[in-house]
Amino acid sequence: MPLLSSPNVEAMRLEFARRRIESKLSFDEIARRSGVSRPTVFRVASGQQRGSLETWFAMAAAIRVPFSVLAERLEDE
Repeated sequence: MPLLSSPNVEAMRLEFARRRIESKLSFDEIARRSGVSRPTVFRVASGQQRGSLETWFAMAAAIRVPFSVLAERLEDE
């Protein structure tokens, strides 16, 4: 598989959104569980902000999904 020029953050964001909906967790609950502010959770989840690696790890943990599951989507074309 050839290397991609940039990670597909949008695909990772969409996978997070799908998993968040499945988990039935609100942005408020994800913020509480992750320690990430609600505005940041919302901006990252909606694609308004990319989010740091630490933020993505915390948000993934909050919805009980291994970060690696989300990170796999970074290679989607």
